[in-house]
Amino acid sequence: MGEPVGEQYPPGDDATVCWGIGKTFGVGSTPYQVFLTWSGLLPPRVGANKKFTATQDPITPGKWNCNDGVYEGWWLFDVAQTIAQIKIIGEPFAVTGFGGLCALTCVAPFGAGCVIS
Repeated sequence: MGEPVGEQYPPGDDATVCWGIGKTFGVGSTPYQVFLTWSGLLPPRVGANKKFTATQDPITPGKWNCNDGVYEGWWLFDVAQTIAQIKIIGEPFAVTGFGGLCALTCVAPFGAGCVIS
């Protein structure tokens, strides 16, 4: 998941909820950047049905944020579930998707969903 670790794509800070001995993704580097793809979003957010490059949050290592100037969103591996959100910048309402612990997919209302890779 995420970009290959290397000089161009350094590893991120350890996100211990999903990485480590006995964890879902095992021992290895937490990616600094990932891709967050939404699909099935309805108007007015239909423009967010695309792939975003998301960067690891500086405070929460299990969270990645994206912002393309029109839409902003995030993906979070929480201690009990996966949560993702997308919204139009400046709009108070967002679409929120949920998945299981360390899930790579989420399900949102009205058939929308998202994938992290």
